[in-house]
Amino acid sequence: MRAIVTGHTRGLGASLAEQLLLEGIAVLGVSRSRHASLAAQGGDSFAEVELDLSEPSAVATWLGGG
Repeated sequence: MRAIVTGHTRGLGASLAEQLLLEGIAVLGVSRSRHASLAAQGGDSFAEVELDLSEPSAVATWLGGG
């Protein structure tokens, strides 16, 4: 199983990403900054993207459409 967690660097998003990793679920974290401790904890089950989802052009570029 895999999950995408937005806002994975703090608060609810960080807690959710951590719990999913503990349950063996691969996580893609999407946020404006990186989360070093989640990256260390998740190993190969964790990937992250620095992306501001409030910027449509940045999202389009990341998705390959811009």
